Amino acid sequence: MLLLTFTIEHSASHSEQIGPGKGLLCSHSTLIKGRPSLYSSRSGIQKTLGGESSLQNLLLIMPIEKSQDADLKESIENFAEHVRSYQRALKLEGTWLLLATLGCWSVTSQYLQWFAYIIVLLVFIDRMRERTGDTRSFDRIAGTIDQQINSSLASEDTKKARLWDLKQVQTAELGAKVSTRRNILFFICWLFYGFSVLATTPLWKSAV
Repeated sequence: MLLLTFTIEHSASHSEQIGPGKGLLCSHSTLIKGRPSLYSSRSGIQKTLGGESSLQNLLLIMPIEKSQDADLKESIENFAEHVRSYQRALKLEGTWLLLATLGCWSVTSQYLQWFAYIIVLLVFIDRMRERTGDTRSFDRIAGTIDQQINSSLASEDTKKARLWDLKQVQTAELGAKVSTRRNILFFICWLFYGFSVLATTPLWKSAV
C-alpha cells in the first residue's frame, strides 16, 4: 500500500500530519514542505505540489512516466537489434557483391563493363535498403532517441539510466573494433569491387 505522509504547516503556527486513515486537510493558507517542483512536463511547465488537485495530478503523472520509460527502453532495444540486423545484412550482401563483381570481369567491352559496375552498385544499395528498412544513419537514430529521453522523462535518475543504456548500445554495437571484426568480410568484398572498377580505367592501365 502506498502511504503518503506530508507535514502541513498552517500560517496560524500549528501543524498537522496526514497519514493513513486521515483526511486531506488543506486550505489556501497552508504550505506543504518538500520539493517545490515534482514534475516537469514536456512543454516545460512545472507543477508545484500543493492541495488536493496537485496530489491527484501527481498520481496521474506517475503511471504516464512509467509508460514513457518502457517505450524508451523498447526503442533502445530496437535500435540495438537494427544495428545487428544491418551488420548481418552486410555479410550476406558482401558475398553477393563479390560474385557480381566477378561477373563484371567477364564483360569484354570496357564501356559495358563500367556500365555493369554501376548497375551492381545501384542494385547493392537497393538490396541493403530492402533488408534494413530504415535509411537513417545510426548517429541520427541515436540522436532522435537522445532527444526523446531528455524531453519525455522528468526524473533525473531515470533519464540518466536511459542515456547510459543508449551509450552502452553505441559502444557495444558500433565501436571501431566491434564493427571491424563483424564486417571484415564485407570490407574485403568492397575493396575487391573498388579495385576492380579502378582496374578498368585508362589511368590504371597506363600505370601498370
